[in-house]
Amino acid sequence: MKKIVITLTFAIAAITGYAIDIPSQSSPSNEAVNQNVNVTLWINTVSGATHYDYMVDIVPSFDSPALVEYSRASGYSGWTPNDLYFGETHYWRVRARNATETSDWSDTWSFTTRELGAVQSSPSNGSVDRGVSLTLSINRYGSRYYDYQLDTSPDFDSADLQEFTQESSYSGQNVSNLQYGQTYYWRVRGRNENDTSEWSEVWSFTTNPLGAWHSSPANGSTDRGVGLTLSINKLSGNTFIDY
Repeated sequence: MKKIVITLTFAIAAITGYAIDIPSQSSPSNEAVNQNVNVTLWINTVSGATHYDYMVDIVPSFDSPALVEYSRASGYSGWTPNDLYFGETHYWRVRARNATETSDWSDTWSFTTRELGAVQSSPSNGSVDRGVSLTLSINRYGSRYYDYQLDTSPDFDSADLQEFTQESSYSGQNVSNLQYGQTYYWRVRGRNENDTSEWSEVWSFTTNPLGAWHSSPANGSTDRGVGLTLSINKLSGNTFIDY
């Protein structure tokens, strides 16, 4: 009888020893909000796994056309899905596996992405005396592409409308040959392979009406030499200076 008990004990221990634990999510925290559309899904790894399978979907049943499935080797403890939907609640889960076994799925966690793909950084909203050449800088929220609109009309429907697209590696758009003393309006949005965000709020800035102004000789100065230099302060973005 003792031999049988010992044999069964070893058999149970062997089976238990090879079972893979269910991995768990680490971040973003469950029900987190304002996540970028390229948020990284981090997990707590488990012993014995060679791969981790991920599921991300916009429904908790993981059966919508938006479902994304991905497998990653155990050397990694996170995965960045990219191309998520803006302003959408996403659900995700993970499981572990090796050549012989696959764990159950983890609990389902959720997070909600930002509605906007980017917002403006500079020039600050309502700023004045800006140069006629400047950079429209933004804060990026994980999009693949960023679309800009710049216009003298807040409705972005005038003949002066300019439109630009930058890839994700850039955080600003250079603009030049702007009009002097003109108020400009601009906005930005994010875009990826699956979705396009709403436009950001409309910001404005006004360029300086002067392209240059006197520096020296001082106004009204006397007893100057008959050969001298007329020095000026120049506005950023001038192509020529007329005296």
